[in-house]
Amino acid sequence: RSWLRRQPKYFEIRNIAGTLEVRRAVPLHPEQHGKSQEEADQWLADRIASGEHNGITGSGDVGTNSIAATAIYKFLIRVTPGYFVAPELLFMRYTKKGLTPSELSQIVKEHPTLFETVTLVGGNVLIRRRTGADSSKWRDEFVADCNSVATDVNGLFHLMGRSSVCWDRPEYLYVRLLDKEKLDVGGYNGMLALMNRHPLVFRMGETFFKRLDHSDPSSLDEPEPTGKEVQLFKKVEENVYHGHRDIATVFHYVSPDDTVVNVAQLSDCASPAIQAELPPRIVSILQMFPDLFNCKETAPGVFSIRKITQRTGAQAMKPVQFGSGFFHATGTDGRSVGGVQQSQADSTMDDMLMGDDDSDIMTRRETVEAVRGLIPSKGVDRDQLSQ
Repeated sequence: RSWLRRQPKYFEIRNIAGTLEVRRAVPLHPEQHGKSQEEADQWLADRIASGEHNGITGSGDVGTNSIAATAIYKFLIRVTPGYFVAPELLFMRYTKKGLTPSELSQIVKEHPTLFETVTLVGGNVLIRRRTGADSSKWRDEFVADCNSVATDVNGLFHLMGRSSVCWDRPEYLYVRLLDKEKLDVGGYNGMLALMNRHPLVFRMGETFFKRLDHSDPSSLDEPEPTGKEVQLFKKVEENVYHGHRDIATVFHYVSPDDTVVNVAQLSDCASPAIQAELPPRIVSILQMFPDLFNCKETAPGVFSIRKITQRTGAQAMKPVQFGSGFFHATGTDGRSVGGVQQSQADSTMDDMLMGDDDSDIMTRRETVEAVRGLIPSKGVDRDQLSQ
């Protein structure tokens, strides 16, 4: 059926009382429909442009009654949560082409009984699905909190588009922001201050943070997870880490510049939000991004992973190094980040270091590990290693 829909010049699909019927396209036999060939071609072009023919849409128009619009509507029903989110969060899950924010907003507005929207200062629109607790009990307070500081609205909108009810680390949120968005939130320190100024939008824990879901009152007092609870964390459709690029970006951030790591070490650095979406074979994600990681199989099923350092000009952001005690951070005077005091994390997050011309030269330890991977268990002649 999908193949037939993509052949509008040859086939026409009709929905008759819930039954799909297929017939030859009108331009193939225009005389049977009382049209000339030119009239039939123009008739078909008009139907495609309006989205009426087989659900095929023209540029910039989904067609509210088309098959394409129905597919988008079902997608929104599935992924839109009960709390207000930025449309960008939903676009991360929509992998097909041709959908624009205006078209998505139009479909949402056409179903007011299922979706609800609010407009913040500056015209930013938030979307939610009507489910859970009635929004009339909490919507006004939520909107007032978002608009309480006018200069925060744009930055807040960016953060809403890259966070969900899954517990995550604030530095992982910051590293996934675009450069312009980092400026809008005022850097890493500014982002933390912004999030703390809006307690009805974000809940800030000792180590993690999350979006508050007022449509589910029982989740508002959910305890902050520890390392032992991560594996039990539930999956949600709007989790920002459904996209493999986001997971790879975080792992690239936590990986040291001059040390080979393994999959277990990266897994230890995963937040609950990342853990909920990690596949059984984590290295498969890293192999999808050769611009970020160099993965070598040193033994059957054993990989050594080396971060590929990317710099803008001659500068790069220095990542915070995390050890094995990732989930055992203790706070003094507020929060600590992965065992690193918050003041130290703040300074390293925004610290810009000059590039090193020798960054592509393997260290002595890496050279030894690479040679070990070449030697079989039965041994090898020394002369063969030089080959």
